[in-house]
Amino acid sequence: MGLGLRRIIINTVSGTGARIAALGVSFLTVPILVNHLGSEAFGLWSIINTLPAYAGLLDFGIGAGLVRYLTKYSESGDRLSVRHVMTFSVSFYLALGLVLMPAAYWLAPAIVHLFTVPDALRQTAETSVLVVFGYFIVSCLVGVFSSRLISLHRMDIASAIGLVSQILYAALVVIVIPRSPPRCG
Repeated sequence: MGLGLRRIIINTVSGTGARIAALGVSFLTVPILVNHLGSEAFGLWSIINTLPAYAGLLDFGIGAGLVRYLTKYSESGDRLSVRHVMTFSVSFYLALGLVLMPAAYWLAPAIVHLFTVPDALRQTAETSVLVVFGYFIVSCLVGVFSSRLISLHRMDIASAIGLVSQILYAALVVIVIPRSPPRCG
């Protein structure tokens, strides 16, 4: 078996394994969240957790272009161009976060109002919108480095990092959520 075929198989298996693990983590953590938070707070949690997908529209296609150009420059041995792409991407996401965080702070109450959140959960929802926006910016920054790993055909490492983050998330849900204050109303 050639090195290229072996790399494809490893990348496919590791990517699939990471997705299956993510599904498993969701399967295990959702009941804990529902039981502890209650249906209203869990519904709020679910809606707010979809916001990064919508925020992904603010990416302007940089994420997709990263892998393409990092791969192109890596394969041609153009380390300076790789550095330029990485520097631009990190700078772009940092600037995006700095410029849009005040807007996110200002818009959080309006976003929460769209969902007719109960008064008891309104402040939590507004804070959650800001935390999710911060998470989006951090995940974009981390995505730059994941794109670099993928451009080097090291999806196995990128998948392992994703798996570790899923395990940490599950551990936090299992350990922190039951110790937090009980459900609202």
